[in-house]
Amino acid sequence: MTRKKLIISIYCITPIIAFLIGSRIQSENQASNATEQSKSENKRTSVSSSGNYNISKSDASEAKLEALAELANDLNSSNIETIGKAVFEETDPLMRRKMFNLLLDKMTSDNALEIREQVIKLDEKGTEFRDFHFIWGSMAGAEAVIHGASTEETDIQITMEGWVNSSPDEAIEWYKGLDELKINGLYTGWVKKSLVDGLASTNIPQAVDFIKNLSDKGDRKANELIHDVALKLTRTMPLNEVADWATNLPNDGMKKTSTKAIGSTFGYSDPVTASRWASTLDPSVSSEGIYSVGEAWARRDPAASSEWLSSLPESQATNKGIEKALQHWAEHDPKSASDHLVSMPESDHKDRAINGFVSRVAKEDPQAAILWADTIKNESVRNEAFVKAGRAYLRNDSAAANEWLDASGLPNGVKDKINSPKK
Repeated sequence: MTRKKLIISIYCITPIIAFLIGSRIQSENQASNATEQSKSENKRTSVSSSGNYNISKSDASEAKLEALAELANDLNSSNIETIGKAVFEETDPLMRRKMFNLLLDKMTSDNALEIREQVIKLDEKGTEFRDFHFIWGSMAGAEAVIHGASTEETDIQITMEGWVNSSPDEAIEWYKGLDELKINGLYTGWVKKSLVDGLASTNIPQAVDFIKNLSDKGDRKANELIHDVALKLTRTMPLNEVADWATNLPNDGMKKTSTKAIGSTFGYSDPVTASRWASTLDPSVSSEGIYSVGEAWARRDPAASSEWLSSLPESQATNKGIEKALQHWAEHDPKSASDHLVSMPESDHKDRAINGFVSRVAKEDPQAAILWADTIKNESVRNEAFVKAGRAYLRNDSAAANEWLDASGLPNGVKDKINSPKK
């Protein structure tokens, strides 16, 4: 074949080859597009199916709720059990609560015990358990409280709070005659605390009057009760308001205890403001305020707490506070705490600070704690620190500790305390 004929042949064949290649590419593209379209349709179908499933599930739950609501209109024993079973099995918390409310809405003094049989199958720490017993207490009063004495669940406190919320005077009068009733399993202390908790949520002045009457009769738990009331108020009132409330309490014991509670709360949450408040307190309660603020602040920032306490005149409160501050500081950063001790001027504050430092360091390094204890100038405080460090040393290495103790030259009374187990 001549060169000319070859070239002509190539020109003739080339369009045909191009056509065939183009057809193949177009076919492949069409197949690819069809595949992608199929995938897209499958996704839409999947999403649509999922949406339909969720819708049908929601519809089924609402339908079930409507059916249970019909049963609640005639709340006999069988229907209570059916609704209770549905509540127990329901996994959606919002739907479970709607179902549970059907029981609460139709609860009476007559059917409360049957409903309770369903309630105790639920989580004792859950809101359903609490809400039922609170409402039952407000509805049935003494009957609900007394029933709690014979159950394993911790429902006395909640039912008492419910009763106090609805009929405080009636609940208080019943409490006054509780000793004469002699109900087995019903402890006066629990009832008393629950009564105060209920009053603290609804009528603070009445709670204070109730506690004052207990205090006047020599009840040693009265101060603990006012402490709980003060703590509750710190959750809802700013510092200045709850402080004014504490200042106007009827006796010094209640004022001091409330001041501790206030200092502990705000000393941690707002230590700068709390420290200013504590520094201006009346001398009758200043010790409680300064110590509680200093101790709480030390849990958050022991260095700042120590600096503030050191700036105040020496007192039992500042000494105790600094001791606690260095104890916390040694736990988190012993090197920094020891550097601070070295920089402190000689004073009762420093002696107490070292004593607090020793309390913590003795647990890990009793020998180092003994060396620090020996630097304390105040003999009484020094011996106290030696007792802490010596006991820790005995637990850590009794042979070495006894050898040190024999050669220590400590008074026999101090040695005896070191050798005596801590009570």
